[in-house]
Amino acid sequence: MNTYLSEPNLSNNDIENIFINYNAFDCSESKNDFGIFIYCYSKKSNVSLGSTLIQAPPSYGVWIPKKYLNEIITINSQEYCVIRIPNELANTLPFVISTVICNSITDSILRHCKEKSISSIRSEKDKHLYQVLLDQITDSEYSNSFLPLTNHPKLAAILQYIKDHSSQNINISILAKQFEVNERTLSRQCNHELGMSLIEWKQRLKILNTISLLDENSSIDNIAKNLGYSTTSGFITMFKQWTGLTPNKYKKEILSRFN
Repeated sequence: MNTYLSEPNLSNNDIENIFINYNAFDCSESKNDFGIFIYCYSKKSNVSLGSTLIQAPPSYGVWIPKKYLNEIITINSQEYCVIRIPNELANTLPFVISTVICNSITDSILRHCKEKSISSIRSEKDKHLYQVLLDQITDSEYSNSFLPLTNHPKLAAILQYIKDHSSQNINISILAKQFEVNERTLSRQCNHELGMSLIEWKQRLKILNTISLLDENSSIDNIAKNLGYSTTSGFITMFKQWTGLTPNKYKKEILSRFN
């Protein structure tokens, strides 16, 4: 479920414990007093926490609270930043691993920090910038995962089958029959394991696949066909419902910012 959070205030006592790392981060350094916020500057990126893969479109961040930092964290991205957020400031953030929809202000601040190599707060200007960044992060829309996965054997097999046949518009009742599971049982398993319906999970997969194909300069007509849509207009409507932009505008306004 998506949530919106209240904004914490940054005091002078906090600034000594705030650091931003770029492309090199040792999680063990922040196990005691920090949570971390990860933002990737590359289009094709993901974060792994132990055996859990966290996938999200470009312009999403990943929030990992303190209690999960005993896991091995792998950031698969050409360029990224990791912001350490002290526990005192993280009280208003989710208590579980979450993906974060970052707006253009957050993106601009993080790119400015990287360009200027800002790694800690050394001035009132840095403090103000971090406060604005923290306000934007906490005021963002959060969800547990954009495309959650599961260790449930049968459901994991079904999700993999959907991935392997993403060009086919597979009916859920056919899936249930093929994998010898009751349709109602499958629905309950999805809601319990994924936190969403299988229909929503399939649409999210289509969004990630669309972004990948847009990056390869595929035409909108070909993308719609590859994702199993009978009409291009139906595909565009679906994509805009999820992103707020048509595929072409998304490519121009979002993808163009990422390497």
